[in-house]
Amino acid sequence: MNSLIKDKQTIFNEVVAHALSQMDTFGDKAKAMVPEPPEDVCSIDDGPSNGCYYRHPFMDGRKCFFGCLISDNEYDESMEAMSIRGIFKDFPDNMERCELLARNVSFFEGLQRIHDNYEPSAWTNVLKTFAKQNKLDLPDSIK
Repeated sequence: MNSLIKDKQTIFNEVVAHALSQMDTFGDKAKAMVPEPPEDVCSIDDGPSNGCYYRHPFMDGRKCFFGCLISDNEYDESMEAMSIRGIFKDFPDNMERCELLARNVSFFEGLQRIHDNYEPSAWTNVLKTFAKQNKLDLPDSIK
């Protein structure tokens, strides 16, 4: 997950680009037609699942806002039953990753909540609010 060893602005820009690409082809109606994931699929903490997939098994290329930060080489299906914290713990390529999570856990969790709790049609506005709260610049694509 060396791709996660970046600053917040770079990560945010990648998530925004990913969100916009997903909105173009996914949309609210398509989201409603996808089967619900099992209870143990990706959660933010060690509690119950928030009901998303890091990589969706039924829709090729669909990834959540945290899943898009995991490269194909680093992804493992067993991550689907893990929280974000669990992924950092169980797949520790290096200490930098663990330090990054420790310093920014609420940042990653905030991005995950946007994906899981808002319809794609609301993502742009919610991402703008998230950027302001985290003192990030808006990418040109959502200004």
